Amino acid sequence: MMVKDIKEAHVMPDWNDCEHEWQEAEDSMATSETHTDVACKKCDCPGERTEATGEVFWPAKSTNTQIIQNELECTKCGDIIYSAHRHDFKYCKCGSVAVDGGMNYLRRVGNMKDTVDRSMYMDEDALADCKEAIRWAEDTDRNELGTVLAVIRALRQHGLLDMSKF
Repeated sequence: MMVKDIKEAHVMPDWNDCEHEWQEAEDSMATSETHTDVACKKCDCPGERTEATGEVFWPAKSTNTQIIQNELECTKCGDIIYSAHRHDFKYCKCGSVAVDGGMNYLRRVGNMKDTVDRSMYMDEDALADCKEAIRWAEDTDRNELGTVLAVIRALRQHGLLDMSKF
């Protein structure tokens, strides 16, 4: 079983492939004293600029997607690092790059040309259906296989499985 490459339809533009030029987002709804919604002029990546430092974070702002894995691979040392929760800031073992934000936002520190972004996103409805499948399996006393099959059915229902792998 292979989950389809979520980047196909559920990922924002590749952060690593652009030398971003940030501008305030035209439809910004989260401008505050501490943060401003921004968008890249070149690739239209959304972001959020912290007014105190000027750093730009890449939040999961889309109303229909959720970050499910915030992960980065350092191509210098080969370390794969992930941020499990908000403010879980981690450097790779050589110290070249870092990741932060958990499933709330993507923050990257270092030279992004030295990385492979391994983050994954999922449609919020599909994620909710997977969680519901787990609850159903628990409520109906399914064993581990029954739980896995319930989640597989939910993923299949949302077109997130590569059926050629079965």
